[in-house]
Amino acid sequence: MKKLVLSLAASVSILALAACNGSESEVIVETEAGNITKEEFYEELKTRYGNEVIKELVDNKILTENFEVADEELNKELDKIKESFSSDEEFEQTLQAYGYESVDVFKDELRKQLLTVKAATKDVEVTDEKLKAYYEENKDTFTDVKARHILVEDEETAKEVKQKLADGGDFAKLAEEYSQDPGSAANGGDLGQIQPGQMVQEFEEAAFSLKKGEISDPIESQYGFHIIEVTERTEKSFDEAKDDVKDRYLQENAAPIDQVMNQLYKDANIKAKDDQFKDLFKVEEAEESKEETEE
Repeated sequence: MKKLVLSLAASVSILALAACNGSESEVIVETEAGNITKEEFYEELKTRYGNEVIKELVDNKILTENFEVADEELNKELDKIKESFSSDEEFEQTLQAYGYESVDVFKDELRKQLLTVKAATKDVEVTDEKLKAYYEENKDTFTDVKARHILVEDEETAKEVKQKLADGGDFAKLAEEYSQDPGSAANGGDLGQIQPGQMVQEFEEAAFSLKKGEISDPIESQYGFHIIEVTERTEKSFDEAKDDVKDRYLQENAAPIDQVMNQLYKDANIKAKDDQFKDLFKVEEAEESKEETEE
């Protein structure tokens, strides 16, 4: 089962809070038992999700002010994600499964993710020499891998499927019969091309260690047990992999985002006007000061 390398934001809450403007006493729901006003709605949302949402809004403001993600860069990253799916339909189904209403909503979250990466890697020095050295150390992982899998709930079933494959069973037919992955079962378990970071760790480690045509033993992940087959494997040269090499080098050398954001909070001179949020960003400063003292 593919994962989207993004955390779902509380987009519904943000939209709801943003909608609470105008007259706070305006009735938005009428019942015979009593009415619900915008003020009540706002206070309930603030109590449940306020800290999370206000922090996300502030973070987005600060990151957008300090860093930039061009549309060309955003679309390039989106295309890279889409390439790992066998079809646009599978991509859109996965978006819906993760709670995204549309590609545009996903792009907004992707832009925020890229802004965060830029913030965390702003001080990382990148040279061809450093990238080539990193490539040589991790050459085996810079590979185009296409795979299919059969996902089942328990180890006993996984062993049963593995035995049927060993006895000559057809992988695609067994995937259609057994697999619990709605995104690939109907396609014979086909996942298309996969890249580092796109799958859960246990799956990724197994898939990139397999040779073409090799079938794994049952691999346990948070989703269940996987039987994986690599259907195509092509190693990439440094020039072919350079963009991926750079992305992964930056990620591995990125500064802790909490430290980066703490400094950005200070520079932004944040002043919360609502008592609920007045200490929200001071907590970050206090934690940083404690770490500096301990050092």
